[in-house]
Amino acid sequence: MKKTYIMLIVLLVLLMGLPISCNLLLYFDMPMEFGGGAAHKALATLGRPGLNILIKRASSENNINFDFACSAINGIRNPALLPDLDTLARRTDMPSCARLSAVGAIAYMADEKYMDEPSEEAKAILISLFKDGDSVTKQASADFLFKILDADEAKELFESVYQDPQLDQETRDEIAGYLPALGHLDLLDDLMDRLIDRKTPGVEKAAAFRAIMRVDHEKYPQMEQFLERGLKILDEHGQPYDEMRCRVWLRIYERHGKKLPIELRFDLFESDGGVGRKLKNAASPIINSLSRELMQANNSYSVEYSHELALEEVKRVAIQWRREDHFK
Repeated sequence: MKKTYIMLIVLLVLLMGLPISCNLLLYFDMPMEFGGGAAHKALATLGRPGLNILIKRASSENNINFDFACSAINGIRNPALLPDLDTLARRTDMPSCARLSAVGAIAYMADEKYMDEPSEEAKAILISLFKDGDSVTKQASADFLFKILDADEAKELFESVYQDPQLDQETRDEIAGYLPALGHLDLLDDLMDRLIDRKTPGVEKAAAFRAIMRVDHEKYPQMEQFLERGLKILDEHGQPYDEMRCRVWLRIYERHGKKLPIELRFDLFESDGGVGRKLKNAASPIINSLSRELMQANNSYSVEYSHELALEEVKRVAIQWRREDHFK
C-alpha cells in the first residue's frame, strides 16, 4: 500500500511534465529497501517517453540510481514497447545490465506465467535475439527460451544455433549446457567428469553443474546413480565443494527419497561438535527444504523447531572430511 501511494504521487509529478521536477524526483529516489525505485517504476508505465528517460539513465553505470533504471526497464509489460526493447537489447554501446533488462522484459511478455495473453511478437523477438544477436543477447535469451518453448521446438533451435560456425567459444559452451536436457544425454558423463575434477576452472564447473541439474529425471532413468557421483565434487583446492554437494544431495532426496551420507569440509563444524555458520549457509537448501517438509507434516511445529530438527538431520547425514585422510 505504501509503495502504491508513493507511485501515485510520483506519477502525478511526472505527468505534470516539469523537467526539473522529474530530474529531482529521479535523483532522490529512495533506496529499494525503503520502498524506493518508485519514480523509476512509474516511468516504466508512461510508454515510449518514460522508456526513453530510463534508457538515458541506464546508459552509464556511473549515473545516479543506474540500478533502479535497469530494474524498471526489466519490469515493463507493455507490448507496444517491444520494438523499442528489441532495439535496446541489441545496442552494443549500452551497459550489459540495460541490455539484459530489455531481454528480460521481452521474455516475460512471452511467458504465460507472467502474462494472461503471452505475446507471440515477444516470443519471435526473443528467438531472433538468440539466433542473430551477439553473445550478450544469445546467452541472456537462452534460459528464457529453454523454459518457454516446448521441448521439440527448443531442441531444434538450440541445435541450430550451437552449430553456427561464427559462435564464440563462451557462447557455444553456454548453449551446450542446455543440450543434455534437450535429449543429448551422451554429454552427461563428460560434464560430470569435468564437475568432479578439481582441475576444472570454477566457471566451467558451475556451467557443468547447471547443465546437469537441468536434466529431467524421467528422461534419464539412471539419474539417481549418476547424481551420486556428484556427492564427490571437489573445489580447486581438492576439498569438498560443499554448496554443490548439498544441492546434489537435495536433488537426490527430493526425487528419490534417499538421505545419503554427505562428506563436507571438516572446518565447517564448530569445535564442540555443533553445526558451524558456514555449514548452515552451504546446507541452507537442505535445511529449508526439510524444515518445510516437517511443518507440512506436523501443523503444531513452529518454524524455529522445524528448523532445529532439520539442522539435526544435516548433522546426522554429514561426515566430517579430514585432509589427512584424503592425502594418505
